Amino acid sequence: MAASLAGLNAYHANINAYINAAPGSRVGLIALYVQSLVAIEGEVLAALAVGLDLADMSLADAQFLLGTLQADLGAADLADKPATQAQINELADYIAALEASYAALDAAANPNRVPVDPVVKTYLDQELQNSGILDYFRSL
Repeated sequence: MAASLAGLNAYHANINAYINAAPGSRVGLIALYVQSLVAIEGEVLAALAVGLDLADMSLADAQFLLGTLQADLGAADLADKPATQAQINELADYIAALEASYAALDAAANPNRVPVDPVVKTYLDQELQNSGILDYFRSL
């Protein structure tokens, strides 16, 4: 897996390295990615408040759901529109957070921003959780 991680191997840095990382450094870019994961968690919670369960929803599925909700908004009775609009707003925020997360991960992985393999992403996410780095950023 180490070879697949390439530049993402910098995730092994200790918490002080994350705290003091220059924004453009490899550790700084990974820190930006971790912050985006925390933002996604916040968006999932906000969406639950308006009746949407987005936990583990892919970007493609979220985009499809957004299109469906937008179509429903056009067909809904006036009384239903506030809830639908709130759901659309939360879903759009979730999609933006996902897109930011993917961009941050790709930037941290390589200078050409080649998309990271989903297996590598899953492994990295688990390692960031296990190491306590994700918990540190959640506490901010």
